[in-house]
Amino acid sequence: MKRAFLTEELGLDRETVNAIMKEHGLAIQAEMDKHEDEMETLKAEMAKLSTDSTDIDELKASLEQAKELAKQFEDKFNETNQALESERKNITIEKALTALGGSDLDYLKYKLGDVEDLDTLDEKVNALKEQLPTFFGETASAQVDEPKADVEVIGNPLQNGEKHKTFSLEEINQLTTEEINANWSLIAESLKNQ
Repeated sequence: MKRAFLTEELGLDRETVNAIMKEHGLAIQAEMDKHEDEMETLKAEMAKLSTDSTDIDELKASLEQAKELAKQFEDKFNETNQALESERKNITIEKALTALGGSDLDYLKYKLGDVEDLDTLDEKVNALKEQLPTFFGETASAQVDEPKADVEVIGNPLQNGEKHKTFSLEEINQLTTEEINANWSLIAESLKNQ
């Protein structure tokens, strides 16, 4: 509302126009104050929403990081479990081979191949024992210790035509330390044969 409208169009005097304008100004100011409080409240809410939006973005980023860390942890956990399972399997195979007197475990595991199912391990190890008896305890020692019937052991003559000497326990007890040291291999052989 303009002053010219009130004075010229409506024919109001200046004092009345001033009073109307003053009252109108106070009403407008009161209305503005009321809306200004609402505006401040809305601005505060907008700032809070902006902060919340930033917090949400940060939380989303943190959630993504947490998911990535959880995936890394799960991968490492699975890798460790696989390594542990492989080691358990290896130990079980070694125990089975050792129980049957296996001597060269690395070679025997190589010959055994990949054992997928530990339930069939005993069968595979027994089959391997039949295939390679020289690598298993009792069989290997029996073959080495048994002299062949058609082999004649010929003595190794000593220098000057002397024969291989053996010592009895009485002779060993009478030897000096120097004599024992000088004839140690012969004494050890004599003790083995008694």
